[in-house]
Amino acid sequence: MAKYVGQKSPLISGSTALSNLGIPAYQPNQTDAQVVVRINTNWIHHLDGPIRELLERMGDEMVEDAQTRVPVLTGELQDSITYFIEGRGVHSHMYFGATAPYAMYVEFGHHTLSGSWVPAQPFLRPALYKVRNAGGNVPFRIAS
Repeated sequence: MAKYVGQKSPLISGSTALSNLGIPAYQPNQTDAQVVVRINTNWIHHLDGPIRELLERMGDEMVEDAQTRVPVLTGELQDSITYFIEGRGVHSHMYFGATAPYAMYVEFGHHTLSGSWVPAQPFLRPALYKVRNAGGNVPFRIAS
């Protein structure tokens, strides 16, 4: 039943938006009922292990896939592909990339000193996309 039609709902008490429209402010009385919702978050630590396992599995898959895609001359770039996980549970972040100083030039392409263009040979992004697409609704954000 819409008890608060034409009156200010207690959910927005303290708001002046309705009173500015000429609608009288809601005044609680003894017949009103209140519902207090308390959310117990003590259970959330149970997610730490499963989330960590998921991120480790995804990281291992991305590293393995990127290592098969990367062009290999000396093996330095291939060996530098890694990931690490920071934080715990729902506050976890996984960082995935390559630590070789020239990794971004291979991933995105570059100009040489003579001015010619060396095309990109992506190996990180395809590995990320492959795992992301297989993960369904696992949220990913590519940090720049």
